Amino acid sequence: KAGRIVCAPYQPHSIPIELYVNGSYYGCYTLTEHVGIHNNCVDEDDWSVMLELDSYFDETYKFHSAFFGLPVNVKNPDFSEEGCPITLSEVKNDWNEFEDQLRRKKDLTEHLSIDTFAMFMFMNDLCGNTELNHPKSTFLYKPHGTDRFIFGPGWDFDWGFGYETNGRYFVTYSYKTIGVMNGTGNTFFSAMMSHEDILRQYYFLWKNFVENNGLEELLNWMDDYYAYAKPSYEHSKQNGLSNYSYASYFETFKTWLKNRVDYIYNNLTVFDVPLGIDFFCSFNILRL
Repeated sequence: KAGRIVCAPYQPHSIPIELYVNGSYYGCYTLTEHVGIHNNCVDEDDWSVMLELDSYFDETYKFHSAFFGLPVNVKNPDFSEEGCPITLSEVKNDWNEFEDQLRRKKDLTEHLSIDTFAMFMFMNDLCGNTELNHPKSTFLYKPHGTDRFIFGPGWDFDWGFGYETNGRYFVTYSYKTIGVMNGTGNTFFSAMMSHEDILRQYYFLWKNFVENNGLEELLNWMDDYYAYAKPSYEHSKQNGLSNYSYASYFETFKTWLKNRVDYIYNNLTVFDVPLGIDFFCSFNILRL
């Protein structure tokens, strides 16, 4: 939802469900789309490139990047498929050219969609998702026939919401997402978040989110989601699959989120950027 508020493309949906297998109750789960190049996730040409930065490094096609040593897994396309118009070497060269521009602090606009990267970092920072440091479960893609990498969709936030710092959710809100652990992802994303063009777009998103009631929209959505899923939570607890006090846990979460927004916004590098009159899905007034 946070990604959708700032118009990040192709964000997965979250549908709460109760799972039964052969009549046996297995509790409450979240149903969502599988990340990939297809029409119910990243709806782009079949020959589009999708990469996953992940230290498991377990795909058929993969490489370590030249400058930051990132574990780059190629999720799409399958280069062995007949008619594939691109090669692994071309993908690797494109990525390394992007990294070279980044390490030399040069203009990134030929290689990176800066506005969508800011959206990607917005939702990860808002939730304190530390998966980026390894990195793990970090997706990006490049539509076939284009030159710029687009970060997203957002995925795998179980190490967010303060968990990394003390092993419990919704306790510590005042920490930096990048830098809480060592890893090639930490080095790479630290470089990204020190680039002035990215920082300017990032500040623009946060300023408009805060001053155009983005947090209120997010909290209202959370209230609706919780109200819809509450019977499922209670059912799970009654069946001994959970021991949470969901009502109090939910209020703790909202308090954590409000504090998190205040902390991030008050510690941003400030730029002179416009305030969008109709911000939501109108981010392109500062498109870089």
